[in-house]
Amino acid sequence: MLESRQDRNKLRNVVFNAEDRKVISKEEAGFIVSLVERFRGDVEKKVKQYNVLAGEIAQLKINEQIIIDLVQNMIAAAERDVARQETMRKLKEAREVQEERREELKDDTPEQP
Repeated sequence: MLESRQDRNKLRNVVFNAEDRKVISKEEAGFIVSLVERFRGDVEKKVKQYNVLAGEIAQLKINEQIIIDLVQNMIAAAERDVARQETMRKLKEAREVQEERREELKDDTPEQP
């Protein structure tokens, strides 16, 4: 893509020099310039489309990573829940054992008159 003013004017200079030297007619020169301008417009459209597609691709990759992170977080949460339940079960068992010991101690302790 011809970006600078100098590059844009280069085509016109070449075409008009060819016209001045009678290599091409004035109509051919105009046609060539308009054709190249159309190509430049098409290139700009394609670059814009490319940028849009690149953005969409980047967003899809981000979405993919979000889903992966979500599933990993769900797994971690499930593992934490299992660990929490196991801890609660152990605490409950420990309380039951303590309660049984208290009951045994009560039963073994002679009653005082």
